[in-house]
Amino acid sequence: MTAVRHLLIPAAGLGTRMRMVDAERPKEMLPLNGKPAISHTVAEGVDAGVERVIVIIRHGKEMIREALVGVEAEVIYLYQEVPRGEADALALAEPLVGREPVAVAYPDVVHWPGPGALKRLAAHFSEHELPVIALTEVTADTAHSFGNAGRVDLEPLQGELFHVRRLHAKGPGHFILRFPGEMRTCGMWVAGEDLFDHLRGARNDVPMDREFSDSAIMRRFLAGPGLLAARVPGTFFDVGRPEGYYRCVAAMDQRGGTV
Repeated sequence: MTAVRHLLIPAAGLGTRMRMVDAERPKEMLPLNGKPAISHTVAEGVDAGVERVIVIIRHGKEMIREALVGVEAEVIYLYQEVPRGEADALALAEPLVGREPVAVAYPDVVHWPGPGALKRLAAHFSEHELPVIALTEVTADTAHSFGNAGRVDLEPLQGELFHVRRLHAKGPGHFILRFPGEMRTCGMWVAGEDLFDHLRGARNDVPMDREFSDSAIMRRFLAGPGLLAARVPGTFFDVGRPEGYYRCVAAMDQRGGTV
């Protein structure tokens, strides 16, 4: 089984949308089930067996460093000096990761009940040796709590696994369903040793004055080796949006959590 030893967590964003929830703390530090949101992301990595967690932050977010003391993995912090997008942040980790498989998880996407999602993705990656990203189902009741991103066209492969056939561009507002039971991708994925090769190629596709997001990397996957997506048990919450955060709080409360 191919080991995934590194987990990258891009956490350098400005998080302006969540200041209406808490003006003092970064969104990664908002409490969920008695601990900061980013702790749930790190727990996914530890559960999946990663040995090193690389957190990309910016100056002013040192509070995150204090929250992750005592984690059962090596934790390294890198600084993104200018917020140019998630892919730009991920690129900083290449000297530490090298040519090894790597997991990526965004701290504003929380899987519940967890952990377990990343471990499942790593198993799919090991079996098929293709990049694989998490999926979650969106309903008419939950669509407003997700951003209008992550829309994909899928082709069933086996069980919970799908081929991604098309990535749709991010749009304004919240997610709008095209059909009942539509699934969108979530900010949790595993890629192979060629991730940074694709990342460098993707950078050439994006003008320097535009955000360098991970969608550029995903398009490279589609044009090259292919991209898989897996619907994992449980629910993903977009806690980078107030509606998603409060929905996650309510779900954890219903299962006996304390927020």
